[in-house]
Amino acid sequence: MPRQPRIEFPGAVYHVMSRGNRKEDIFLDDRDRSMFLRTLGQAADRTGWRILAWVLMPNHYHLALETPEPNLVSGMHWLQGTYTTRFNLRHEQVGHLLQGRYKAILVQGRSPSYLQTLLAYILLNPVRAHLVEAAEILSFRWSSARDMLRAPAERPTWFHAEPALTALGQPDTVSGRQSFGRWLLDQAATETETESEYRDLRRGWCFGDDAFRSEMARKIETPTGPREGGPAIRTHDATQAMKFLADGLARLGLDSAQVERLPWTDPRKAALAWLLRSYTMTRNAEVAAMLGGGCEASVSRAVHQMARHPDSPERKQVSTLVS
Repeated sequence: MPRQPRIEFPGAVYHVMSRGNRKEDIFLDDRDRSMFLRTLGQAADRTGWRILAWVLMPNHYHLALETPEPNLVSGMHWLQGTYTTRFNLRHEQVGHLLQGRYKAILVQGRSPSYLQTLLAYILLNPVRAHLVEAAEILSFRWSSARDMLRAPAERPTWFHAEPALTALGQPDTVSGRQSFGRWLLDQAATETETESEYRDLRRGWCFGDDAFRSEMARKIETPTGPREGGPAIRTHDATQAMKFLADGLARLGLDSAQVERLPWTDPRKAALAWLLRSYTMTRNAEVAAMLGGGCEASVSRAVHQMARHPDSPERKQVSTLVS
């Protein structure tokens, strides 16, 4: 039986979960957890995702995310593949880290009640797993609960607290964030492990009211967006890539004709390739075409060379575009 295709459309909200292969741990220490969050932030930069909530458990993770562009599949492919590669390199392992296909459940994110339930389900995972006591949930280090209590300037740029606060009818102010904290503590103190409203967040494909489910069912019956394994719609990627290229050329004092004539060993060309590959979903073949031609291997070598030299003057110059 073929796998059900992912439903992708602009503004979709998903509950995403992935578990370790054979239910083994995917985070062996805090360095792994920090590495995953750094990779998640890079994925959000590349795709334009809005991360609404997250929690890291020993052998799995949960995300609530919104996709302004229909690019869940391509973004998840990069996120999981990149983290697996980094994990394996760090721990000198090979093979699969994550188990099978990740779950991606569509959520009626514009509905305050459904979004509140999603937030409670994700953020209270450490309580249900007995990693922390209910009263300690706001101090759990590896979830977005602590970020929710911080001022906007103190949060990761890829984390968006506004939808959660709006769902609770609160502004992004000190008092509004404190209200969120009290709400989460109340949820932690009163919920049980058998909450019926969590059923569709665990095993379903869609979490919303009847009208929302019908609308999502029609999207399956009459697909208008990309499907897994098919060509991706990557408006964010193309727009970002062209902007980064134009700004990078200006920063390095080059024009497009000049960069096309440079060899791939030139650090200026390598820095532009590194920028495009690090902060967009642009593929090696596309980077090669944007920078004057060449093979994918040339792009790969240039990017890896620049990645090994974070203090390169050329890399520092283009890095200011994303800092």
